[in-house]
Amino acid sequence: MKKIPFRKNKNKHSSLSKLLYKNTTEDKLRIAKQSALLIAL
Repeated sequence: MKKIPFRKNKNKHSSLSKLLYKNTTEDKLRIAKQSALLIAL
């Protein structure tokens, strides 16, 4: 495999991973809220 210079894509990748992380945490919170509502019922 060739070594690819990552400096150009580093910012893109970090922002993408942050977005993914944010989405997963929001999903977890939403699921937790839904399960709490189900337990309350």
